[in-house]
Amino acid sequence: MNKSINAIDTLKLDEFVDHIRGEKYVYQNLIFPWGQNGFYTDTLDVFSTSYSQLPKVYVQDFYFLYILKHGRIVKFSQAKKVDLQGKNLYVSCPGQMKNWKAVENAEGYILVFSKGFLKNLRYNKNMLTEFPFLVFPDKINYSVQSKDFEKCLDVLANIYEAYIRKEAYDYELIQLWVTELLIRIKKYNDKNNREHLGDDSANETSVGPRFVQLLEDHFTQGIKKKLVTNKGVAEFAKDLNVHPNHLNREIKKHYGKSTKTVIIERYLLAAKCLILQTDLTIQEICYTLDFNNPPYFGRFFKKYTGMSPLQFRKKNSKLV
Repeated sequence: MNKSINAIDTLKLDEFVDHIRGEKYVYQNLIFPWGQNGFYTDTLDVFSTSYSQLPKVYVQDFYFLYILKHGRIVKFSQAKKVDLQGKNLYVSCPGQMKNWKAVENAEGYILVFSKGFLKNLRYNKNMLTEFPFLVFPDKINYSVQSKDFEKCLDVLANIYEAYIRKEAYDYELIQLWVTELLIRIKKYNDKNNREHLGDDSANETSVGPRFVQLLEDHFTQGIKKKLVTNKGVAEFAKDLNVHPNHLNREIKKHYGKSTKTVIIERYLLAAKCLILQTDLTIQEICYTLDFNNPPYFGRFFKKYTGMSPLQFRKKNSKLV
């Protein structure tokens, strides 16, 4: 196994770039003129030589999109192994636990942006509702067909060139191109999967996406503090300043599940991540996730996976 949660970092965007490029680069090159920030892009060629400088296991507090033109990328993301080869486009979201394994002969681009950058994009719909892969990245089809792939690659190339220039209006152009890229991904994904989560009419105050962000922030900060406190529907509703019944209706409407189910699934996912990506004992994981009773945690885990935590670790240990 890799390491204890005591060594797991929760990385913000600038901290991520620190590991990739170094502090001097961050200070001199990350921020645009007039103070615009929250954005970074690079080539996969550069990333392939520097990803090993990242913490072995970390939780990201930003969006990470990369487009692979050639080569191979292998990583452990959340509770599953990801092995991409050939033409692929991948999206990961804040709150995800990462463990990079290999970036071999990779050609393409990476695109990293903060939640603040996403919020400030000039778009007339709620970003998290309009683009469900920014909430549930497993809903995207990553193996992109040639014509759509080349269009996305061209947009990424424009973004990278503007980022390197950092001249007047380049930040605004990048915002427009990132929006175009998200629309192209959505268009391609909807066309192939015929699956769309969410209500296009929802505005930026919609409860569903705000709840999902709040839930992910709860786990991101909890991992950083080494304690993900037990938090239920009533507590999240209070934070959102809505009645629990209203929250339930909105979550059911947007995501087809009850609020309680979404919360349980997130605690279960966190448990799987900690079991697979750390060397914590099951008892330590139990307390990290605020289950004060290890036997109850074991029953909870087995109810939803069909295995005890130790059985799950043993069965999947070779994947990590």
